[in-house]
Amino acid sequence: PDSIANLFTHVARDSNYIIQLNKLASDYLKTNPALTRRIATHATELAPETKYAKGHARSLTIIGNSYWYEGVFEIAQNYYLLAARQYESINDKIGLGLVYNNIGEVYKKMGDNKKALEFLTASADLKKNDLSTQALTLYNIGELYILMNDLQSATRYIEQSLSFAIQHNDRRTIGYAYTGLGLILAKQKKHHEALDYFIRAEKIWKE
Repeated sequence: PDSIANLFTHVARDSNYIIQLNKLASDYLKTNPALTRRIATHATELAPETKYAKGHARSLTIIGNSYWYEGVFEIAQNYYLLAARQYESINDKIGLGLVYNNIGEVYKKMGDNKKALEFLTASADLKKNDLSTQALTLYNIGELYILMNDLQSATRYIEQSLSFAIQHNDRRTIGYAYTGLGLILAKQKKHHEALDYFIRAEKIWKE
């Protein structure tokens, strides 16, 4: 915390400070989850003083993400649930929708498909006016239906996800959608069509 504070010597200890801490924590997420956790934890300690619930919720989500990247899903879930309470306290539907997506994905990893579908569907509903973030959640629902071998539902959700992702030039979600559609077609023994989607996905991942 002291070394972090030195980076922001001239930044007032207000909501902007929490925003900058959260951004710094996110920057290290994939390369150093432990450092991400230390920075985000520092933000959670300061957020109540600024009465910035949205920033507090974001800090808790980032801590959860750090455990997600380490594969410690149960602890990640605890932090996502704490974040959800913060978002609920200020009626932030978009924030709540984002963290519900994460909660649903943890349940998916843990093999609880019923709970996963419950939270992912709630996430998509909360974010229905935010198509840029809804695209990924719709893909996640489609992926869940692939796991459940309901290929018709999977196709419907992933095609909708792809449509929204193309509208917002969300290359990552487009890549996921192409991969998902490839998996569906492979399961349907439509190997040539599946290969076409896998090649499209590969091109995006290389980019």
